[in-house]
Amino acid sequence: MYRVINDFTDDWKYESESTLKVFKNLTQNSLEQKVTPDGRSLGFIAWHITTSIPEMLMRCGFQFEGFNESAPIPEKLEEILDKYEDYSKLAGKFISEN
Repeated sequence: MYRVINDFTDDWKYESESTLKVFKNLTQNSLEQKVTPDGRSLGFIAWHITTSIPEMLMRCGFQFEGFNESAPIPEKLEEILDKYEDYSKLAGKFISEN
């Protein structure tokens, strides 16, 4: 339970940095790797986590310029990393300022 916004933003910073560390251990080739034979690829999962940030915050009234919920999974790992980093920083900023 969070008592103040700073408690949440401190956790958000830690968790988003931890997620980015995991994402940075992916490789371009690993994006196609499935977790199970019939499951989703690591690229799909990374992109889903990335796009969940603006998707959920938009449901709370925040706006993300240029966000397209239907955008395809980027082909390059670097694009996923960049978007994740951008979205997680914006989320922390939106929450701390509102």
